[in-house]
Amino acid sequence: MMAGEPTTWAYTAVSPAGVRRKATMVASSSREVSATLEAEGWIPLAVSPQRFAFTFDGVWEAAQGLGSRITTNQLTDWTLSVHQLLRAGLSVPATLESMSEDRSSPLAEISEALAEAVTQGEQLSEAMAAYPKVFDAVYRSYISAGETTGGLVPAAERLADMLTRKVRMRNKIQAVMTYPVLIGATIAVLVIGIVAFLVPRFTETFESLGAELPAATQALVTLSDIISPISSEGGINWFSPLLHAPWLVFLLWKLWVQVRDRPAVASRWDRLRFRLPIFGKLLHKLSLYRWASTFASALESGVSEPQSLELAANASGSRWQQQAAVQFQDALRSGRSLSTELTAFPFLYPPKILTLVKAGEEAGEMAAMVSQAARAYDDDIDRIVSTLSSKIEVALLLTVGAVVGSLIFILYLPIFELSSSALQGLRG
Repeated sequence: MMAGEPTTWAYTAVSPAGVRRKATMVASSSREVSATLEAEGWIPLAVSPQRFAFTFDGVWEAAQGLGSRITTNQLTDWTLSVHQLLRAGLSVPATLESMSEDRSSPLAEISEALAEAVTQGEQLSEAMAAYPKVFDAVYRSYISAGETTGGLVPAAERLADMLTRKVRMRNKIQAVMTYPVLIGATIAVLVIGIVAFLVPRFTETFESLGAELPAATQALVTLSDIISPISSEGGINWFSPLLHAPWLVFLLWKLWVQVRDRPAVASRWDRLRFRLPIFGKLLHKLSLYRWASTFASALESGVSEPQSLELAANASGSRWQQQAAVQFQDALRSGRSLSTELTAFPFLYPPKILTLVKAGEEAGEMAAMVSQAARAYDDDIDRIVSTLSSKIEVALLLTVGAVVGSLIFILYLPIFELSSSALQGLRG
């Protein structure tokens, strides 16, 4: 492991109240992890590089947690309610206790635990650190900045606004991604249904005819024999991929989830997905929008520029940006400008970002300039979504017709050839 290279560290820490926490953190060294934890009020007990470990216990725990995850919509509603109660003049403990009274809310128990921790003298941001899957580092930093400056109400307002924009942006992406996924799933089901269940019926017909099958039809029959869950003798084909597909997909997904956290894998994956033919530009601009909007909001909340860069990189969803943020932070601490460092990543941070960041540095209005970049990328995403929606619909419908039509044609090809041979025989 190279010194200074961002790595995923697994750590165990405990709060002054005795709350134990096990999680991971991306950092350049174990000392950085310990320093970050201590700054957040946690006492590190163990810090070590995260090893690749795929266990069935981990898979089972993940499966159990699928239904209990707090959604962004739920967190947004909770944050809006907290902001309204705080603005009405309620204290933090009273606000949290009020939120815990709604037992239908998935955050009721967490609100109760937070209220108890704050009543005992713990800072709200520190108490939230016990729930990293609900309140991420970006969320906690907003709260921490509000506590430091005495502006918890504006901090909650900015959080609610940020989460609302996040939901709105996610809905935009879902609008353009849902249709391709549904059509893709439809194509897959149709192809699997035809190959696994319809082709065997035709195979019996082909055998009764006794004719030699065309190469395309023979290939389709062979494929059907491999993937069909029913063997040619009428029993179960235990070697069929369809019988094992659900478990294989689930296990491969969990394998990918663990591997993708490795910095080298994650950054290469970003480089690949940002260059995809159709959706690459959309994914890249979405990552830049998240980066710019979070960076601007964090600066407006009073968070320091180096920490704001870290929060922005984490919110971007791009490990490539997270690795770049480490370099940016070192540069700022050394007195170098952010605009100069951005030039080292010309593809990741295009001229639009570079120009506005440089203007922000010169005018001393970094938050305002980066906020303009976020709005510009928001508009770009709107245009891309509108364009893709119309083009994808036509392309996918044509794809469905071409795939299903080709399979049906290949199935009927021997019958067409036999009919043609019979007609020629009659004429002869």
